[in-house]
Amino acid sequence: MQQLYFQTIIWQQIPFTLIANDHALVYISTQKDFQTELTTRYGSVQLAAKATPIISLAITELNNYFKQPSTPFTVPLEPLVATSFQKLVWQGLTTIPVGTTLSYQQLAQQLKRPSSTRAVASAVAKNPFLIMVPCHRIIRNDGQLGQYRSGSTLKAQLLALETSQTNLT
Repeated sequence: MQQLYFQTIIWQQIPFTLIANDHALVYISTQKDFQTELTTRYGSVQLAAKATPIISLAITELNNYFKQPSTPFTVPLEPLVATSFQKLVWQGLTTIPVGTTLSYQQLAQQLKRPSSTRAVASAVAKNPFLIMVPCHRIIRNDGQLGQYRSGSTLKAQLLALETSQTNLT
């Protein structure tokens, strides 16, 4: 069993628990019971509270994002489990500019997989890197926010944060 480490920061009264192995960030959770969330998704995991260099970098970069959403993320990311298609979709999410949104269908077209909208939506839903891989920038075709692993309120807050910052520049 792989040893994982975690630390939690708070933004807008929302806990963000950053989980990493020795060389990369592996998951970001907003659940108070993040251990159950991880176990449900990945099976048994071994966690220890520890501020590793990777977690410290991730905390710094998230705090910078909350102040200035256009700040790029450089922390290494390594999902615990991912298919090649999920990785393709998650990479596609990172190309969406701050303060803008795409629909699931538009993302599927951008990835040159126009008939894969449902598969793209499923991959977006399994994104383990909230904010850093910006799945909150994906909306439904009808313009509604749609679902978000951490709730539609947080999704709306993140989009509002990004929109307000991009309007200032």
